[in-house]
Amino acid sequence: MASPTEQPDYAEDYVESEDFSDKYNDSYGYGDSYQDDYDASAHPGSTPLPPLDRGRYGDRRSGEDRYTSPRRSTQITTVSPKNYAEAELIGQRFREGNPVVMDLSKLDSDLGQRLVDFASGLVFALNGTVERIAKKVFLLSPAETTVDASERRRLEHNYGV
Repeated sequence: MASPTEQPDYAEDYVESEDFSDKYNDSYGYGDSYQDDYDASAHPGSTPLPPLDRGRYGDRRSGEDRYTSPRRSTQITTVSPKNYAEAELIGQRFREGNPVVMDLSKLDSDLGQRLVDFASGLVFALNGTVERIAKKVFLLSPAETTVDASERRRLEHNYGV
């Protein structure tokens, strides 16, 4: 036994024990015994999932579209909203695949800005485009739709550009 002035060296007892590190590692999860529990064939016969159908507008990240060529516009809807509730009509027509002319010329600037923000979100979400035709007049075109040059000229002429 150690004298009262000497401190006992307990570490020597543990270092000399070859089993200590193995017991410590196993007790606290540092050992390699967890590898024995792993079963590589936990799900035999599993197969990868088929590609996800992204719907009408395809996968924006990969540039996929179901429609390979743009279709010509059949009907352009012109909306001159008087309040924000009429944004629903703009959204419905746009989702149906129709280009929408949004005439905000008779609105105050705050309401006009809210509708421009709405239209920007709509166009972004559905991969369309937005173009300014005249001051406070915008053309929203769905992704798979084109507005031909003669129709653009007519719109610009009607709105004084």
